[in-house]
Amino acid sequence: MPLRSAGLGLKLNVALLAFFLVLAAATLGVVAYGFKRTQDNATTRSNDALEELGKLALYAVAGGTVEQGGVRFESASEVGQRAERAMEAFRSSGATSKFDFSNLAMTEDGLRYDARPDRISDFIALPYANFDDPAVQDEIKYVAALDTVFDALFEGFEDEVGGRNFDPNAIGFVGAQGTGRYYPPRGIHTVIPADLDLTNLLERAGPSGNPTRRTTWTRPYEDSIGQGLVVTAETPIYEGDTFRGVIQVDLLITKLIDEINGIKPTPGGFAFYVDVDGAVMHTDAFDMLTAEATTNASFAAILDRMLTDTSESGIAVDSVQLNGEEFFIAHAAMPSLGGSFGVAAPVSEITAEAAAITRGIDREANRTLLAMSAALGALFLATLAGAGYLNRRVVLNPIGALLQGTRAVGAGDLTTRVEVQSRDELGDLASGFNSMVDDLSEIERRYQRVFESTSDGLTISRLDGTLVEANAAACAMHGYTKEEFLNLPSGGHVHPDFRERRMRFQETVRAGQATSVRAVDIRKDGSSFDVDVRGVPFEYRGEPHVLTVLRDVTAEVRQEQTLEERVEERTRELQLLLDVSQNVASTLDIERLATRILEQLRAAIAFDGAAVLLVEGVGIRILEAYGRPDSDDIEEVEARWFAGPPGGPGRLAMERRRPIVVPDVRQDEALAAWAREVPGRAATGRSWLSAPLVVQDRVLGVLNLWSSTPGAFEQRHADLASSVANQAAVAVENARLFQQASVVAAVEERQRLARELHDSVSQALYGIALGAQTAKQLAGDDSKAAQPIDYVLSLADTGLAEMRALIFELRPESLATEGLVSALEKQAAATSARYGLRVRPSLSAEPDLPLATKEALYRVAQEALHNAVKHAQCTAVTIRLGEAEGTIRLEIADDGVGFDASGDFPGHLGLRSMAERLEAAGGMLTIDSAHGKGTRVIASVPAPPTGSDPRE
Repeated sequence: MPLRSAGLGLKLNVALLAFFLVLAAATLGVVAYGFKRTQDNATTRSNDALEELGKLALYAVAGGTVEQGGVRFESASEVGQRAERAMEAFRSSGATSKFDFSNLAMTEDGLRYDARPDRISDFIALPYANFDDPAVQDEIKYVAALDTVFDALFEGFEDEVGGRNFDPNAIGFVGAQGTGRYYPPRGIHTVIPADLDLTNLLERAGPSGNPTRRTTWTRPYEDSIGQGLVVTAETPIYEGDTFRGVIQVDLLITKLIDEINGIKPTPGGFAFYVDVDGAVMHTDAFDMLTAEATTNASFAAILDRMLTDTSESGIAVDSVQLNGEEFFIAHAAMPSLGGSFGVAAPVSEITAEAAAITRGIDREANRTLLAMSAALGALFLATLAGAGYLNRRVVLNPIGALLQGTRAVGAGDLTTRVEVQSRDELGDLASGFNSMVDDLSEIERRYQRVFESTSDGLTISRLDGTLVEANAAACAMHGYTKEEFLNLPSGGHVHPDFRERRMRFQETVRAGQATSVRAVDIRKDGSSFDVDVRGVPFEYRGEPHVLTVLRDVTAEVRQEQTLEERVEERTRELQLLLDVSQNVASTLDIERLATRILEQLRAAIAFDGAAVLLVEGVGIRILEAYGRPDSDDIEEVEARWFAGPPGGPGRLAMERRRPIVVPDVRQDEALAAWAREVPGRAATGRSWLSAPLVVQDRVLGVLNLWSSTPGAFEQRHADLASSVANQAAVAVENARLFQQASVVAAVEERQRLARELHDSVSQALYGIALGAQTAKQLAGDDSKAAQPIDYVLSLADTGLAEMRALIFELRPESLATEGLVSALEKQAAATSARYGLRVRPSLSAEPDLPLATKEALYRVAQEALHNAVKHAQCTAVTIRLGEAEGTIRLEIADDGVGFDASGDFPGHLGLRSMAERLEAAGGMLTIDSAHGKGTRVIASVPAPPTGSDPRE
């Protein structure tokens, strides 16, 4: 009978037997594999450990050798310092040392030396050392003191420096003046060339090359005396702050080679030394190392590092192939001597002990496998004996599997399956269970598709806020992958300022109530966005959860904010226009009106400076103001008058009769040139806004705003400024009309008064003069009444002249008919007749000027004559009128006492009114006066172009 149709008990017994057989084989395999891995790991670790120990040992050998050699070499610098102290003590003690120049001999090359056989040290003097020079003589006497201390220095040097590896060779002194000493005496003059140049040595050791006065070392070299390889310690010698020369101490280092050859960290190891030029010292390993340096790039790189890393702590261990075998090389710099010391050992010798460890592991592994095999055999036998008993129990396994699957499905795991192994009852039950799970999985997939396809973010969280599920929209909304999003801590995606609000939201849903809230979440990149959050209680996998719907409402929130800002901004603009309208109706003072308009405009438009430019005659009147840095208010408006039309954006706005916005004047060549010529703080303006003042198609001026920030003004600012400018234009027009109406009323009153005077007083005076003339003719010239009659005639003539002048002043419109020249002549005659002054007019032909300009010149002449009569104490006044170089010039000069024209005259408005009249006409007033030298008042106005209409 096939096993598939057999009973459940037999199946259980066969299955149990097969299970234990497989278990035994698997266990043996796992144990064998584990021991193999253990053996490999132990071998690898032992090799690694031995290699690390070997590296540390090489590191210690290299560092210790360098440190010992460095100490020995460093202590040699004491010799030079002791020599310096000895010579200083000798000098300060007052002792003297005599030097007999007669004992000197000279070589063929001019080198002088001490030829005495019993000399203590060799003395040499280079040919250029002049014995007649006091400095040279002083140096010879100064250095002669060394003969008294050479023995002591040399003896102490042997004890402290030589040690067992280094022997002293010689001590010498090289003086700054070309003389020197050498101990012990060996006839040094025979090996020193007469043309020896000490410049490099003295500069290197002297104040310029060695300001710290430290001892320096030469690289190893072959001694010229024939003693072998030496290095020289060079110590600068000073007497106070005076550089005297250099003490040189020669050390033999031939025994260093023997010591290096004696260093063998392993049987196949060796040590070596590389000098500062990269040359390998001739030790036992010289041939191999020089060969490897030319063919082995890795070893050549190590030699390079040995040369470049010269710090005191520069100890390193490298790995390299030498002669086909791997070596560890430890190397360390020798800063005192220069160059670098190295020690090498084969890696195979360092890790030789690892093989013994591997063999021990193999023996233990074999014993363990034998023991495990015996134990598994005993277990197998026990299993067979208990098969009958276990047969009953095996049936529980499929049932347990069904129970476990049921629990997994209840927990929400719809991937659970129960494998169908037979056609019995348990197989049918497993098949029914799997079908049920398939149906639930399909429902789950449909739910998941709806969950994932919605455009709103959906999340499912536990009651404590921990996320357990999220759709793609929620993850994308926050910039996370699904795994990252679900791994966030509770509330990790919520903006910190709104976490307390979300906690209250969570508590409300946990209480079983659906709720919603407006909050702010944060993305993975740290940016934030506004969300509408809606939550409902939700049963998920058998446990209570919270289902949350997230909708990104950033755009809606921004639109609401923008709308609110726009409404607020529009409200401010309407309020500004209302305030401007009220100001227009409340004042006719143009300067005060300009101040109010600019202050209110600043509340809506940020600017650094502003000006209202009004066309007046041939020029413009500028009402300019600037903003204060610490306030939204503006400074008091300053009024100025300039000839000619405005320039830059203001001119464009007046020509085109529409607002002009210039983001940056520096981007336009013509405007940039204009901006550089703008006076005052407006020269710093980068962005400009100009709006014309237009009334009934007439341009009255322009409103200019400027800012030092490029791009400060937009089209909405231009629209607002244009509305304000239009209302300002109405106010300016009203003020001018009111001024004109006042002037017309005054003129009409003057004309009435002039007519009354002409028709009454003038006629009476004329009748008196006529009657007196008749009486004189009747009485005759010889009559006693002739003199009184002449007096009456003179009074009548004077009265008529004054009356004509007064009538002319009351009716200045006669300037248009009689002209400026006639008016000045009449004024001169009236002043002369009234005050008895000599008034001499010197007038040109009638100038071709506008009536307003003629009136301004006439009023200046009137005021000047009045001041001459009242203040000058003069006897004569000259009035000159002429034209030169395009300028009409009126001059009134007197011979009076004069005054200080640069002083202030508070309360006296005559000079100021004359200047203001001329500025309004585009002219200029000049006063030339000094005490005792009379006064000249000069009024200048530009002559109109040829062919222009003077009425304009």
